[in-house]
Amino acid sequence: MNLIVGIDPGTTTGFACLDLNGKLISTGSERQLGKDQLVRLLSESGSPLIVGCDKHNIPGLVESVAAQFGAVIHAPQQDTLASDKRELTQDVKTANVHELDAIASARLAYNAFAPVIQRTYRKLEAQGKEAFFDKVIVLVIKHKLSITGAVLAVEQPALPRVQALRQVIAISSVKTRNIVQLYNDAVLFEHANTLLKQKLKEVQDQLAKAIRTNTTLQTKMDSLSVQKAGVRLLHQESRIAQLRKERDTHQFSLRKEQQLIENIFYQMQKRMVHISPRLKTFATHEPCTMLARDAVVFVQSVSSASPKIHAMLSHLRALVCEVLPSAAIREQLPIPCILADSTNVFYYKNWVCIDCNWLSDQLQKTEVFHKVIEEYKKERAINSEKTN
Repeated sequence: MNLIVGIDPGTTTGFACLDLNGKLISTGSERQLGKDQLVRLLSESGSPLIVGCDKHNIPGLVESVAAQFGAVIHAPQQDTLASDKRELTQDVKTANVHELDAIASARLAYNAFAPVIQRTYRKLEAQGKEAFFDKVIVLVIKHKLSITGAVLAVEQPALPRVQALRQVIAISSVKTRNIVQLYNDAVLFEHANTLLKQKLKEVQDQLAKAIRTNTTLQTKMDSLSVQKAGVRLLHQESRIAQLRKERDTHQFSLRKEQQLIENIFYQMQKRMVHISPRLKTFATHEPCTMLARDAVVFVQSVSSASPKIHAMLSHLRALVCEVLPSAAIREQLPIPCILADSTNVFYYKNWVCIDCNWLSDQLQKTEVFHKVIEEYKKERAINSEKTN
């Protein structure tokens, strides 16, 4: 059961649990109550989804308990007045004031989240999907998904975009606002792709039917005059050519829509994960020139440092490599190379997602090292000229 929990820390710690309808489930208080004991007591009633307090500055115990459950924290904009707490708890009798304050904290949190909880339930009820409520509300409140997106994630967890979204959420330690936007864009483009595929299948079915009709006509040609048979055959061939042209047109539209989906990833530069195309090598047919200046790019291997490759890399900031080039090649490249770390890099089809914090640390290290090498080369060249 998902819970809304209120905690009143102190020498005597009070706690209270509400269900998502605001009904009081349990309450209690103990002296010298530690985090582990409090977590155990709360777990007996259910799984905390929201943890509330009555202070603007969130107490450490509230933060640690919320982190233990992965719950959302609710704190008021200013410390709650004693009169407000009494008004929130006037219908309840408890053993002490600590439990009353805990109930007030839980009800403050419930009042803040009640609109989204009730809106989610009404929408699921209208669709006959109330059974999904417990899972959907977690995605809506914890991960800021839209109700429609959360229902899709629960109903069809095997969809590639749902799996990709869950991978990104799993490695993220910040808000998921940009992930949700990307997810919603992907839903729209996948819907467009589905419609195009359906249209393409219709055209292919028409083409197959025309071919079968043509075959039937060809078997009857012996009973017709050469002139009539030739006219009918020409008509059928013309129809087949027309259907093939329509099929090619729809295939082109489908490829264009897929390119639009890929372009979404190119636009996401300021995120908690860095998105890069997964290049095999820097060949002339791969999209290196499309990348923004100072971009960081993933490449599986770099086998040479020819002038052409040197020119292609000159506007980039760094390479993240699956296999690090040899020292001789790295020395000739105009930008530093970083070895991919499997714990901070994961792959999705033709794309690579890189943890920004790890990437920032690596860039700082490699760029300092690269700068030292360049200065050493310049100093060596100046000494060589003086010697000559």
